[in-house]
Amino acid sequence: MKEKFYSQQNVIVIRKSLRYSHSRLDSEIQDTIKDCLSDLELAGVKLNIVSPASVLMAIKLYCKWIFDYNGKGEDWHTAYDLKVKALSLDSKGCDTDE
Repeated sequence: MKEKFYSQQNVIVIRKSLRYSHSRLDSEIQDTIKDCLSDLELAGVKLNIVSPASVLMAIKLYCKWIFDYNGKGEDWHTAYDLKVKALSLDSKGCDTDE
Protein backbone atom coordinates (compact mmCIF):
# COMPACT_ATOMS: atom_id res chain seq x y z
CA MET A 1 0.00 0.00 0.00
CA LYS A 2 2.72 2.47 0.99
CA GLU A 3 4.65 1.80 -2.22
CA LYS A 4 2.19 3.77 -4.32
CA PHE A 5 2.99 6.91 -2.35
CA TYR A 6 6.71 6.87 -3.10
CA SER A 7 6.35 6.11 -6.79
CA GLN A 8 8.44 8.14 -9.22
CA GLN A 9 5.31 10.06 -10.17
CA ASN A 10 4.82 11.25 -6.58
CA VAL A 11 8.53 12.05 -6.25
CA ILE A 12 8.07 14.38 -9.23
CA VAL A 13 4.96 15.92 -7.63
CA ILE A 14 6.88 16.58 -4.41
CA ARG A 15 9.90 17.91 -6.30
CA LYS A 16 7.65 20.40 -8.10
CA SER A 17 6.01 21.45 -4.81
CA LEU A 18 9.51 22.18 -3.49
CA ARG A 19 10.18 24.16 -6.70
CA TYR A 20 13.17 22.04 -7.70
CA SER A 21 13.68 21.93 -11.45
CA HIS A 22 16.34 19.21 -11.33
CA SER A 23 16.20 15.57 -10.32
CA ARG A 24 19.42 15.43 -8.28
CA LEU A 25 17.51 15.17 -5.00
CA ASP A 26 14.98 12.55 -6.14
CA SER A 27 16.54 9.80 -4.05
CA GLU A 28 16.50 11.99 -0.94
CA ILE A 29 12.92 13.05 -1.66
CA GLN A 30 11.90 9.39 -1.98
CA ASP A 31 13.58 8.56 1.35
CA THR A 32 11.81 11.53 2.96
CA ILE A 33 8.46 10.31 1.62
CA LYS A 34 9.12 6.86 3.13
CA ASP A 35 10.02 8.47 6.46
CA CYS A 36 6.83 10.53 6.38
CA LEU A 37 4.71 7.44 5.74
CA SER A 38 6.33 5.69 8.71
CA ASP A 39 5.65 8.76 10.84
CA LEU A 40 2.00 8.80 9.74
CA GLU A 41 1.61 5.12 10.66
CA LEU A 42 3.19 5.70 14.08
CA ALA A 43 0.63 8.46 14.63
CA GLY A 44 -2.16 5.98 13.98
CA VAL A 45 -3.02 6.98 10.43
CA LYS A 46 -4.42 4.03 8.48
CA LEU A 47 -3.10 4.67 4.99
CA ASN A 48 -5.58 2.26 3.40
CA ILE A 49 -8.55 4.17 4.82
CA VAL A 50 -7.82 7.88 4.53
CA SER A 51 -7.99 9.75 1.25
CA PRO A 52 -4.83 9.37 -0.89
CA ALA A 53 -5.07 13.10 -1.65
CA SER A 54 -4.92 13.84 2.08
CA VAL A 55 -1.90 11.59 2.50
CA LEU A 56 -0.18 13.29 -0.43
CA MET A 57 -0.85 16.69 1.15
CA ALA A 58 0.67 15.45 4.43
CA ILE A 59 3.72 14.26 2.47
CA LYS A 60 4.06 17.67 0.82
CA LEU A 61 3.88 19.43 4.19
CA TYR A 62 6.40 17.00 5.70
CA CYS A 63 8.85 17.48 2.84
CA LYS A 64 8.52 21.27 2.99
CA TRP A 65 9.30 21.04 6.71
CA ILE A 66 12.30 18.73 6.28
CA PHE A 67 13.70 20.67 3.30
CA ASP A 68 12.99 24.00 5.10
CA TYR A 69 11.07 25.34 2.13
CA ASN A 70 11.37 29.14 1.85
CA GLY A 71 13.13 29.19 5.23
CA LYS A 72 9.83 28.50 7.01
CA GLY A 73 10.45 24.98 8.25
CA GLU A 74 8.76 25.52 11.59
CA ASP A 75 5.60 26.82 9.92
CA TRP A 76 5.52 23.73 7.70
CA HIS A 77 6.11 21.56 10.79
CA THR A 78 3.08 23.08 12.49
CA ALA A 79 0.95 22.59 9.38
CA TYR A 80 2.12 18.97 9.10
CA ASP A 81 1.31 18.27 12.77
CA LEU A 82 -2.22 19.59 12.30
CA LYS A 83 -2.69 17.45 9.19
CA VAL A 84 -1.46 14.35 11.03
CA LYS A 85 -3.93 14.97 13.86
CA ALA A 86 -6.78 15.27 11.37
CA LEU A 87 -5.76 12.10 9.53
CA SER A 88 -5.31 10.24 12.80
CA LEU A 89 -8.79 11.22 13.95
CA ASP A 90 -10.17 10.21 10.56
CA SER A 91 -8.56 6.78 10.98
CA LYS A 92 -9.91 6.18 14.50
CA GLY A 93 -13.52 5.75 13.42
CA CYS A 94 -12.77 2.65 11.35
CA ASP A 95 -12.33 -0.94 12.43
CA THR A 96 -10.65 -2.02 9.18
CA ASP A 97 -6.94 -2.84 9.38
CA GLU A 98 -4.42 -2.98 6.53
